[in-house]
Amino acid sequence: MQHSMVNYLTAISYESLGYIDESCTLFDETIQQFKALDADPSIVAGTSLEAGKAFYSKGDRERACQLWEQALSYYEGNDDDIEHYARTKANLASVLLNDPDENRQKEGIKLIEESSNIKSQIGDLDGLATNYCNLGLYYWRTNNFEKAIAYLRRDLYLSKKVGNFRSVATTLVNLSQLYASMNQFSPARDLLRETK
Repeated sequence: MQHSMVNYLTAISYESLGYIDESCTLFDETIQQFKALDADPSIVAGTSLEAGKAFYSKGDRERACQLWEQALSYYEGNDDDIEHYARTKANLASVLLNDPDENRQKEGIKLIEESSNIKSQIGDLDGLATNYCNLGLYYWRTNNFEKAIAYLRRDLYLSKKVGNFRSVATTLVNLSQLYASMNQFSPARDLLRETK
């Protein structure tokens, strides 16, 4: 079991350092090891949640969704892991929002709204800001500019409240580009000045 935990931590490190192929390979091996050892299901679910990020970074969205759905089946109804449940839903939603199929996009909106309700209830403002960012970018891509602005403004408010200056700067740039795409150059320039 200890060897598998070392592999798990190594896989996370590889993913953080950008060694995505190595991370994915190690995550697959680790999940198989945990299952062979009949490890606690929460460990397998947590590993699947992290592994999904690596596969998503690799561009293998199908595998990422498969892993996140496995994690979701464990976390669903488990109040002790409500934060992981909300995070897994948000991860799945981010993939679905980028799917060309409109029905899958609608499913993504539903998932991210469910995740946002949970994140709001448990006080995960940083995670909630990320959800709002993803919704804002989605509505921007689908030319629903009113909703895009509303969600990106919510993201900006929460990012400032949390004090995550990197997120604040990213959201200000997103909003600036959104206004520019609408030919509203004065607010776009104001937002860029605030970013600086």
